[in-house]
Amino acid sequence: MNAPNTLPALVAAWGAAKAAESAANARRLEIEGQIVAAMPSPDPEGIVTADAGDFRVKVAYKVTRKVDTEQLQELWPSLPDNVQAVFRWKAEIKSKELRGLQQYLPDQYRLVAGTIEAKPAKPSVAVEPIEKETA
Repeated sequence: MNAPNTLPALVAAWGAAKAAESAANARRLEIEGQIVAAMPSPDPEGIVTADAGDFRVKVAYKVTRKVDTEQLQELWPSLPDNVQAVFRWKAEIKSKELRGLQQYLPDQYRLVAGTIEAKPAKPSVAVEPIEKETA
């Protein structure tokens, strides 16, 4: 029979599941590191493929790139069209300002409301030990 679904029992089950998940994740990452070490690597990007028994293993090597948007905006007017063409612009929402616009200037918010998709995010759960005071 299952343990009762009381909050303390659920928190204990959550802790056990989280520990098992962390251990499994650590082991998977360790094995992935060994797989990467066992295969040749391109320089610096690309995909390496190898067959291992009944499996095909692909290791993708990527380079993460980040743009300093403010610096690029300053340079933008002086850049040739072919240089500008390597960038794509993505609007981002400033949540605090958006909520203020919705609440205090609804007519102005309506100007852009159709361009914004809003959907609930997955609830976040945090379980932390309570620090007990010592006498």
